Amino acid sequence: MLQYLARSVMVVAGMALASCGGGGVDSGATAGQSVQPMRAQGSGGAVPLGVVDSAEVLMDLAEVRYYPLFPAHIASQSFGAFRFRYYESTGHLLGVVVEQGSEYPVGSVYVMGGGFGNSPVLVGPMSAFANPVDASATGDDNGCYDLAAYDGSGKHVVLTRTYSTGSTSTTSTQTIDSSWGGFTSFQGRQVQAVTRKTTNQGSTDTSTVVSYSAHTAPGELTSYGFTTDTKSTSFGTTTNYHSEATYTPPFPDHLYGLGIGQSVVESDSYTGTTVQTRFGTPPITTTSQISFPRINTYLGRETITVPAGTYETCKFETINSTSAAANAGINMSWIAVGTGISVKQTANFPVSRTSSTYLATSITVDGKPF
Repeated sequence: MLQYLARSVMVVAGMALASCGGGGVDSGATAGQSVQPMRAQGSGGAVPLGVVDSAEVLMDLAEVRYYPLFPAHIASQSFGAFRFRYYESTGHLLGVVVEQGSEYPVGSVYVMGGGFGNSPVLVGPMSAFANPVDASATGDDNGCYDLAAYDGSGKHVVLTRTYSTGSTSTTSTQTIDSSWGGFTSFQGRQVQAVTRKTTNQGSTDTSTVVSYSAHTAPGELTSYGFTTDTKSTSFGTTTNYHSEATYTPPFPDHLYGLGIGQSVVESDSYTGTTVQTRFGTPPITTTSQISFPRINTYLGRETITVPAGTYETCKFETINSTSAAANAGINMSWIAVGTGISVKQTANFPVSRTSSTYLATSITVDGKPF
């Protein structure tokens, strides 16, 4: 233990004394090849969340984006002006200057050790990789979603899309039928009920989710809970699942108020109860508390073409904020501007090395092709 602490102190002290360096970071490349791709992630701008909190966000992001280099969720340590994490399995160290008082600017990001070599490498300022903001500081509606639909009723969207994984050439098709049903009472509140029914081609299995939420501020949609009904048939036996979940407390999502290049750290927690029923067996009831921490980033506008057509989209990245979970992944979504409709979505899971892609093949809004 003493040897480890001494080594950590020496490494960080060396970072503080070293001159600026070059080098590079890519999840599929060696450490020495990967600094430039890290710099290319840049969104620019200020870091209004606070330098220490922003450093934590950046290191969480690095653990998923560059999983082979930083392959675990490590607790941060402090030494002098630095906040850092040491990854013993690779010998890599990732650090950020978080305090004034040294010759190096606050917010500078360094890597060192293992494939990076014995001298610290300056990879740039935090703002080159992420621009996290306090959720309360997000602004007006960014125009990517149709939040006005939650102020009334009657909107109806039918999205058909293909689904494929990176490990197989098999492509499946699913349809998501979404309806905004108007205001209803949920947990004593008047909220909008949105029903989404998902069916997969060639299967009798169905899933229907009813979400209860409200447009509570410009760029903010607050979720209060949801119900899920799923029917699954296997070997001639049908199993039904009914779940009810309540957000505790209600979850205000600020994704819709992000400016281009901004990130927000969010975690929605809910208490859920699921009842499983199957013919000939007694019901099984389970209750659990679930939390989903994540980092959302609005990357900007992009025009893309998918089988359903060509669309101007808002591009978002969502990363689980802890790579300790086996399902930690990087999700990219291309949302048709002003609609909230995902015309393309990809998911990559560094731990399991799997990926999937969804592409819209047809879209109707209120019965008209979109």
